[in-house]
Amino acid sequence: MLPRFVLTLSVLAVVAGLAPAEPIRWGYTLTSSDGEVLGSRTGITGWDANFALLPEPMLRSGPATPDDPAHFPDVHVVGATTTATLTLTDEVTGVSTSAELFWTKYESWLLTPGPAGADPQVQDSWDESGPRDTSAARRAGGLRFQVVQQDPLTLLTAEPAGVPEPGTIALAAVGLMGLAAARVRRRAV
Repeated sequence: MLPRFVLTLSVLAVVAGLAPAEPIRWGYTLTSSDGEVLGSRTGITGWDANFALLPEPMLRSGPATPDDPAHFPDVHVVGATTTATLTLTDEVTGVSTSAELFWTKYESWLLTPGPAGADPQVQDSWDESGPRDTSAARRAGGLRFQVVQQDPLTLLTAEPAGVPEPGTIALAAVGLMGLAAARVRRRAV
């Protein structure tokens, strides 16, 4: 019994070593909220891709008004946001996943008139960005994607999702067959 088991394991190890590893091949499409394709790329075989396709948010001209959101009694904030849907595809399996990206610009204005009726003044400006879904990674097919939005820049990283190798699956199958055979023998006795 032991020599057959060792022979089986040896054959499985050789077959697993000969099995080609599936190449990494993926792509992305960035689509605006009104359906316009902002950018697309297919056939990526590297681990990362970086691009700046999300349009810059355009703040309205002029100062904030008392109707804008207030953070302090006399400080009002003006903001503008652009959004897009990033679709990531594992081209080996054809499976896709999506992430909602955003880039928001803000300005805060001091509306209290100063000496001699001074005009409103910009106090601060800042940006916020990122995927709307804050989960760290997305999985599509055999790939795990990391998406980071830093204002206009979208940073993508793809890596294998930790799928077991064919040799590991074959060894598990041999072990399960052995357990099934032992169970059948016990029932027969």
